[in-house]
Amino acid sequence: MKKLTTLLLTLCLLAGVTACGSIHPIDQLRGGLSKEKNCQIILTVEDIPLLGQISVTVQMDGNKQYRTGVLGMGEKYLETVGGTTYQYTHILGDKWVKTQIEQDKEAGKFEELMQQAQEIFVKENFKKVKGENLTYRQRSDVTFDSFQDVTVRFEKDACTVTGKVDMDGVQVSVKLLVNEIGQVSLTLPQVN
Repeated sequence: MKKLTTLLLTLCLLAGVTACGSIHPIDQLRGGLSKEKNCQIILTVEDIPLLGQISVTVQMDGNKQYRTGVLGMGEKYLETVGGTTYQYTHILGDKWVKTQIEQDKEAGKFEELMQQAQEIFVKENFKKVKGENLTYRQRSDVTFDSFQDVTVRFEKDACTVTGKVDMDGVQVSVKLLVNEIGQVSLTLPQVN
């Protein structure tokens, strides 16, 4: 589950993809967060023993994020104000609770995720797939710590990343769809 969460958060940090111009699309993926900070990410993990497939959606809108419930964890919102991050957690009925998240933990996660992103999303680690427009596959001489067989496909307003991830000794298929770039509008829930 930690690798699943890490993969999802890594793509959240990299999510702002814009239309392809003279800049390599992978460079746009890598640096896009600072430009847009607004998108939707749908993570689908397949081939999970006993579970089959799970899917989770994350939406980002500036300093706000939303995540659907997954694997018994309820839906939640995050909001960053200044240097403080708050989590809105859904409890019984229509009630929400707002709590402050420890900065040290979040700062450590952010640094770890940025390091992983820098190692994976480097254009030199990928080669263009012949005959497929704006599709790049992990080079055979490149290895990543957790990810294998990574393919990145760009479309007009979306990006799809597919690959394999080793989760506790079991290889699962992962697909991330980054879309609705610049179109997400989040409203935080009222705290009761």
